[in-house]
Amino acid sequence: MALAAGTVWECRTAGNANGAGGFVAGTGTDRSQQDAVQTSFTDLVIGVTTTELTSAAFPFGATDVGNIIKITAGTGFTVGYYQVVSVSVVTATMDRSVGTGGSTGGTGFLGGASGVIDAIVDVVVAGNTVWVKAGTYSETVSIPGTDGGNGTPIILEGYNATRGDNPLGANRPLIEGADVRANNITVIDANGWVIKHFVVQNATGAGILQSAGAAGDLMFINVRSTSNTTFGFDLSRDTILLGCEADSNSSDGFKMVNERNYKIISCYSHDNTGEGIQNSSGSFDAYNSVSESNADSGFETGGAGSSMFAYNCVAYNNTGAANSGFLAGTATNLSAVENIFINNSSSSNGQYAFNLSGGTDVTNYFDFNNYFGHTTELNNITAGDNDTGDADPLFTNPATGNFTLQATSPCLNTGLDASTYIANVTV
Repeated sequence: MALAAGTVWECRTAGNANGAGGFVAGTGTDRSQQDAVQTSFTDLVIGVTTTELTSAAFPFGATDVGNIIKITAGTGFTVGYYQVVSVSVVTATMDRSVGTGGSTGGTGFLGGASGVIDAIVDVVVAGNTVWVKAGTYSETVSIPGTDGGNGTPIILEGYNATRGDNPLGANRPLIEGADVRANNITVIDANGWVIKHFVVQNATGAGILQSAGAAGDLMFINVRSTSNTTFGFDLSRDTILLGCEADSNSSDGFKMVNERNYKIISCYSHDNTGEGIQNSSGSFDAYNSVSESNADSGFETGGAGSSMFAYNCVAYNNTGAANSGFLAGTATNLSAVENIFINNSSSSNGQYAFNLSGGTDVTNYFDFNNYFGHTTELNNITAGDNDTGDADPLFTNPATGNFTLQATSPCLNTGLDASTYIANVTV
């Protein structure tokens, strides 16, 4: 056996380093959603069957079923997290062997929220959910090589006061690097994880790092990565980012490498010292995203055969003198490469609004776009028949991040409806 797929975990700053933090719904009582450990054992005994535990001081009862015990010491015990599957009289049957038959003097803790996120993500299995209550966590969270399954992802989700309250802004849990810890969240080699509702900041490396050997198939939702020494998000495998923000980082906001399946949806990258959103050696798709006030290009691809799909995006005030709002930097002229730009606006960037630096042999679909405030708006790109042309889009208040359109904007009611061209995107 193993920990149950339906196990739900709890982390909170008021929790305990020894808090077992997990529960699977059933006949027992959930002890994970409390700050204090429910029971501290020092006299655990392993029965003849190595999945059985007893305690003279604290006999097990029916309310313990479904809870996790964290075993930390004891002769013949294997330290780790175990689940109470059933209780008969005062003997608890665990989800798997806890050590050597007849061993005594086991130390363990039942119930109580964990005070350390990283301790829990190390032991989860496919189908588990880890809830993290708002507060400041001074640690590095390393996502291990444990995969979520098809239809049973592993979910790491922040909340403010009540599980599932979908917090915004400062109501999200904060993982604080404090300028001494590298990479607030590191994904080592894992598939099928969903990471939602966090702020990460002040890492000595990237806020989010997906290591080069990582497998992929990740989703980040409503995650802000800010004020890190290198990148906001440093990604290397298939990833979907939905409603994420990267700002004030000392390099690119969203950095990707390799030809992977990257989707940037409703994201915001601003005030970074590098590119806003870029793949230096491959492609990406961007939908409904804004890249503004970065020191380099707003949206950029690079490398032989790379391409960009941009729909309903805004590049504004990206100020690098030799950089552009949208830069498709294919290394060579390749007629098989297709860049697609629909319903985008590029204003007041350092060089071009839209720049196809690889040359005119690259196949493009370019239409329904707006461009304004550049000496030369288009480089190696033919204007679309339905562009609004060189016209101020009249954003409501871009200085405060409000890129809605004023009532007199020339861009109102001029775009191509998504259903006309783009297939549905499943996230």
